[in-house]
Amino acid sequence: MLSAFTIDVPGLRFLGRGMAYDLSSPDTETLRARLATRWRELLGPQDSQHIRPHVTIQNKVEPAEARQLRDELEARFIPFIVRGEGLDLWEYRGGPWAHLRTFLFAANGEAVEGTQTALKC
Repeated sequence: MLSAFTIDVPGLRFLGRGMAYDLSSPDTETLRARLATRWRELLGPQDSQHIRPHVTIQNKVEPAEARQLRDELEARFIPFIVRGEGLDLWEYRGGPWAHLRTFLFAANGEAVEGTQTALKC
C-alpha cells in the first residue's frame, strides 16, 4: 500500500482560459509513472504526455476573466504544502464526470481503516 506524502504548491499556472495551482512532488511523479506503465495500453495521446501536475481552480472562462483572477491570486500568493492522501477515480460521461471510487493511501505507513481496496501499482 502506498503511504501519504507531501506535495509542494510552489506557484500558479495561467491556463489562458483559467487558472491552476502548480504541484511539485517526486512522489506524485513516481506514482504517475507507475500507473502509466501499468495501464500503458489504455492511455490516449494526452495521457501519455509528460506530467505537469496541477489543480485547476478555474476553467473555460473568457481570457479577460482568467487574467483578472490571475492578477488577484498573484498579488497574494504564498507557496504552501499539502498532503496527498489518496486518489479519486472519475469516469468521463460525455460532459459531466462521475465519481466512482476513492483510494486512500496509508497514513504514516499504516493501513487506513475503512479502505476497501488498496491501490497497488
